[in-house]
Amino acid sequence: MVDSRMRAVSPFFFAIVVIGLALRLFMLTSNELWLDETHSIFIAGDSPAEMVEKLKDDGHPPLYFMLMFMWKSLFGESELSVRLLSVLFGMASLAVVYWLGKSLINECVALAGMFVAAVAPIHVYYSQEARMYMMLAFLSALSSGFLWLAIKHEKKRYWWAYVLSATFLVYTHIFGWFALPAGNLFLLLNRERRHLFFKLAAYQAVIVILFLPWVPIVPKQAGQAGLWMKEYWQATPPALAIPKTLECFSAGANYPSYLRFFHVSPLRFASYVVFALVGMIAVSSYRDRSLAHAPAEVRSAKLYLLLSLFVPLALPYGLSFVKPIYLVGRNDFMAYPFYALLIGLGLVKLARLAWIGLPAISLLAAYSLYKYYSLPTPAFDREAVRYIAESGSEGDLVVVTGLRLCPVEYYMRRENARFQVMPYPGSMRSHPGWIDYRLTPRELMSDAADVIKSAADEGRLAGPRPGVSEPGRSVWLLTSPLGSMNDPLFDEFERHLEFVNSNDKLGVLRFRPK
Repeated sequence: MVDSRMRAVSPFFFAIVVIGLALRLFMLTSNELWLDETHSIFIAGDSPAEMVEKLKDDGHPPLYFMLMFMWKSLFGESELSVRLLSVLFGMASLAVVYWLGKSLINECVALAGMFVAAVAPIHVYYSQEARMYMMLAFLSALSSGFLWLAIKHEKKRYWWAYVLSATFLVYTHIFGWFALPAGNLFLLLNRERRHLFFKLAAYQAVIVILFLPWVPIVPKQAGQAGLWMKEYWQATPPALAIPKTLECFSAGANYPSYLRFFHVSPLRFASYVVFALVGMIAVSSYRDRSLAHAPAEVRSAKLYLLLSLFVPLALPYGLSFVKPIYLVGRNDFMAYPFYALLIGLGLVKLARLAWIGLPAISLLAAYSLYKYYSLPTPAFDREAVRYIAESGSEGDLVVVTGLRLCPVEYYMRRENARFQVMPYPGSMRSHPGWIDYRLTPRELMSDAADVIKSAADEGRLAGPRPGVSEPGRSVWLLTSPLGSMNDPLFDEFERHLEFVNSNDKLGVLRFRPK
């Protein structure tokens, strides 16, 4: 009977795979790589040793960047190539959601949760972004699945599979540590399995030992990392951080301004109602008996999902009142697989009414995905490089301000544009993924003076070049919306260099030495 039932529903698995893959491949390269994606390529470097050195000025562990280094060594660093790595993790994440749901409850819940994840705009978004967040969600679900099997069957192979996958998790993102206590809390609240608490702690001690090689680098990473999050934390506001995370996890709602498909959704109230109702049905005892022979097993699985969802959110949320590290729709994404399964559970418990809930979620997702695919994202950096390549000459000096350094250097390699590049502020050379907010106005002025001196020296080099009618070299200034941080540099440019022309749309200004 079980076999015939599995044969009846198994085609849905492949249908969801097709839908998920199509959504993740659609328009995969239509937008240029943005700062964080090019920063992933920058950190991956040209060798493992170079990668480790660069990570000292970053805030992340090395595993994703090691994979990116190997991936681009094999397949290159085109937009398609580097984003395909996330597509693969996105599809693997859907498979793990299915496996976890089937292990916890049954195949119907597994398929429903897998479908919710397959069409979720936030899941599609991170499946198309060349960053570690989809890998983080995949490993979060994988380690939780192995821990559930270890707790249920108490077999060594599951315990060690948990240790391995959880070690990969914390080596992917430092927030992976926030996911681990959910298992400990589950055992404390589960009277029948409480005897395994210290056994779990012992295996987690192995994870800590395996992470020790990276520990000496963590204090240096923690110095500046995360300072930029303070602005977003205060603007959320903090009291709504976790509800806004759940809003991001749903479909048809609003999304943070730093995500590419940010928009004010007219369907957001419908989204709140649909997902809240389905979520409440999931956590209630309604129709629990229809899911398994023993309702206690369903209650235990629901508790495991709820803890796996909310513990990784609550811990960074609490710490953010000391140092803001909670970022809605970004670092919290590791909890998404458990949200998808809870919504899938609610859909299955709707029984005959699922024909209302499933289309409602599908339509809300379709609206958000339409916005995601259709909202224009200007290719400022790619077009700026092409503009300079067409208008300038080999050897010109390009001064890149602020957060444009990584994308500009990436597209210069792609266009084979041979220019000298100088960052402003100068500290951007060692950590081009974020601004050093500790820089004082005096330090900025000093940086500006150094840039102008180099620009003037370069521009006065040895008269006309072969094939070039104008003497000296052009100096290009690529601006970015950084407010006062641009002012001292621009003032120095006007004082010491002669303005030629500009492309305001691309933020490109051309100068020559006076």
